[in-house]
Amino acid sequence: MNPTTPAPGTIEIALSGEPAATPRLRFNTKSGRTYTPDTADDWKHAIHVALLKAGWRKPAEPPTYPFSVRIVCYFERPKRLAKAGACAIPKGSKPDNDNLEKAVLDQLTRSGVWRDDAQVFDLHTTKFWAAVGFAPGARITITPHPEHAPDVSSTRKRTVRIQQPTLGAGRPG
Repeated sequence: MNPTTPAPGTIEIALSGEPAATPRLRFNTKSGRTYTPDTADDWKHAIHVALLKAGWRKPAEPPTYPFSVRIVCYFERPKRLAKAGACAIPKGSKPDNDNLEKAVLDQLTRSGVWRDDAQVFDLHTTKFWAAVGFAPGARITITPHPEHAPDVSSTRKRTVRIQQPTLGAGRPG
């Protein structure tokens, strides 16, 4: 298969705007409860809207096979890097990749792309300062891999064998 040709069922979305990471839990000292700030909510909504614009529709039952996900984030280039070259520059600062991934994977789960983000067997995330003249945003590629594993539901019941208690040195009593 040509590497530039997406696999069947691949979803490719492009988003504009500054990528947002899922923030850490906060603690409310008055109520004593924890909460997650809503700073990434607009970004998560943009992901859902981009899915719909790409022609994706939520299935009646989310699939249970494995997925590969590639996330490329582009951030607003700071003025100190104005003369660093016209192309995109790798970004080695906050936000952390794992928090960017959490925002994307949580929204894809909520949107019904898959049942659980544990189904993602291959995840690759990169961060760049945007190229000169380009706006911040992201490109997300979701590739299903139904041939890698049978469709096994995570809710399937398993047979549990209960061993009889033994007395003495492992002999039945």
